[in-house]
Amino acid sequence: MTSKKRRAPYQFWQAGIFGHFWTFGADSFENHLRDIATRSSLDDKLVALTLAFAIYRENGRPAAWRMRLKRLAKASLAQINA
Repeated sequence: MTSKKRRAPYQFWQAGIFGHFWTFGADSFENHLRDIATRSSLDDKLVALTLAFAIYRENGRPAAWRMRLKRLAKASLAQINA
């Protein structure tokens, strides 16, 4: 019998697969950027990143938001590889 390694959800929609009682919009984008920068857990960072990216997409892909997402993703990757 093989053992399957259980992995924590890393995309925000995985937490609401059976329905959810929350919504996120442009007004919460800054909060998710802060979570990407400050959370210590890689899983938490990935959830915040996927949520921020979805908000970015749903709001017309503003260039300034894209630059901030890229900068935070790069900084997080550097922290992981350090």
